[in-house]
Amino acid sequence: MQPFYFWLGGGHPAVDFVNTLDERLSPSPEERLSSYETLVELTRQSHLIDEHEAEALVQHKGTSSGDSVLAAALLLREALHSTLRALIAHEAPNQTDVALIEAETRRATSARRLAPAEMSLRWLWQKPDAPERPLWELALTSENLLTSEDVRRARMCADDDCGVMFVDYSRAGARRWCSMASCGNRHKARQFRSTHKQSVVGLYFNSGEQTIRLHTTRSRELLGPPLPVQFRIPPAFWNTSMLPRVADFLPLAS
Repeated sequence: MQPFYFWLGGGHPAVDFVNTLDERLSPSPEERLSSYETLVELTRQSHLIDEHEAEALVQHKGTSSGDSVLAAALLLREALHSTLRALIAHEAPNQTDVALIEAETRRATSARRLAPAEMSLRWLWQKPDAPERPLWELALTSENLLTSEDVRRARMCADDDCGVMFVDYSRAGARRWCSMASCGNRHKARQFRSTHKQSVVGLYFNSGEQTIRLHTTRSRELLGPPLPVQFRIPPAFWNTSMLPRVADFLPLAS
């Protein structure tokens, strides 16, 4: 199989399924489930099926049945996203979405049978190589999340442009970001830039060295090292009201 790599940092396979529409809140979201093959690979990477099962299922790629399963999976994903978003906001989920999740879960359940195992019983798929297998697996894992206590820990990344969901397993339950390496750091960087742009109200210009330094209004504290002047700043920019616009061009505040 051609490798497809999914971000599986949501803490639960159902949440990782929702996150396959990447950059969901941006003007141009990226569809990660673009084919039946990627759907099979998602279930494999999520450990819902094994390697041998994936190799058998991928034979359905490019068929009408595979395309129908992919379309149904995308509808399930959006119903799950809508339901989780409502629960995160402490609102009642849309009943149409709930009904769709329930219908897919019932179909998945009816495709299994109880079979004897060593000193126990276990669920087995009646047709493990059926093209619907990835959809069934995702429906059951979605039902597992929605009916468990873990759903109370579901969160959405606090970054306005992200939309990634995750299950917060931290002890304090205070996780805000899908990843500190991406959205968390971007938020800190924006806060830093905003703080410095608001505090910069003065410029010291050294004509001999052709450098400028910024200072704050209250403490006259110098901000950062001398910055070389690589362009001519018109005199109109050297009054207090225009300083934020000057700061936009400086490395310290950009």
